[in-house]
Amino acid sequence: MAGPNAASHFSSDLEKDRIKQHHGADVDGNGSDGSEQQKQDGVRRVEAITTVWTRSELVAMFVLLYLVSFVDALLQNVQGNLVPYVTSSFQEHGLLSTTSIVATILGGVCNLTIAKIIDIWGRCEGFIVMVALVTVGMVMKATCQNVEMYAAAHTIYWVGHLGLVYVITIMLADMTTLRNRLILFGLQQTPLIASTFAGPAIAQLFYENVNYNWAFGSFCIILVAFCIPVAAIFVISKQKAVKAGLYPPRNSGRTLWQSTKHYFVEFDAVGMFLTVFGWSLLLLPFSIASRAPNGWQTGYIIAMIVLGALLLIAFGVWERFFAPVSYFPWKYLKDRTILGACLLYGFMFASILYVATHAPFPVPKDINEQPLTRQT
Repeated sequence: MAGPNAASHFSSDLEKDRIKQHHGADVDGNGSDGSEQQKQDGVRRVEAITTVWTRSELVAMFVLLYLVSFVDALLQNVQGNLVPYVTSSFQEHGLLSTTSIVATILGGVCNLTIAKIIDIWGRCEGFIVMVALVTVGMVMKATCQNVEMYAAAHTIYWVGHLGLVYVITIMLADMTTLRNRLILFGLQQTPLIASTFAGPAIAQLFYENVNYNWAFGSFCIILVAFCIPVAAIFVISKQKAVKAGLYPPRNSGRTLWQSTKHYFVEFDAVGMFLTVFGWSLLLLPFSIASRAPNGWQTGYIIAMIVLGALLLIAFGVWERFFAPVSYFPWKYLKDRTILGACLLYGFMFASILYVATHAPFPVPKDINEQPLTRQT
């Protein structure tokens, strides 16, 4: 039977080690990269905020993030089961695959951008931005009048959804030690079990008793309601850190033009441009080639593939020789372990999405519609 010492040991192990002599060591074991002078502002701010957290605040944050993950997973399953009805209502069921692929491409390539944002600006700021994107996307879905607006809404929603999942994962990493991190990551995925079964049932209830517009609007309100307490804890903790003198000041003394140049370099805007547009141009033709006049031989299809490949090559060259601040450090680009993991992850998603995209979807049809007859 566990005694008080075991509980206190679990508490100390659960919390991120914040002792000063460990601040000089980075998470990858590179001490020089983890010094206070070289840490980016967002990392220093989250360290200051988590330092002032009590055990109760830490547990409350875990519970709230779990609830946000559950609502987000439920929203994903509900809206996913309503997508066929939306596209069919606009008589554009064939755009289902294209809409999904475009949103997936942008959502995937934007995660690197989101990682840079939360490292420079902060976790709370990134969390709020992602919730705002999800909210805007769902509001647009609830009010869309054509399939083009729906496609734009789904893309915005998907970028926000993937970004929200990513930011929550980083928050958990900030609040846990390596020993307990995988346990918390596993617990954070359990909402997917319930939402997989509850999502279709809830979607059916909305479709049969109200409409899919209200499903989007309702979950938009629910998600925001669960996210507000998370942001509130961050704001309150920030004030405590400021009073304790731990929070790094924001006043840089730079002019607007100097700040623009500073963030242009810190965000590695050139690297972001090359990756986002490179992957988008390279992957998008795979979803639109079938609709092109001459298929894969269409001029703009070939141009997109060639230009996308060239941009990705240029990204590697830029990061290796020219980038003053690396967006994706060259040492990671050539790391065989990282490349192997990325390829494995990519093949896994390709196999899953190939089946999911081509699975049969219900297409609503008016039961009073007369069957087609051959005319002579």
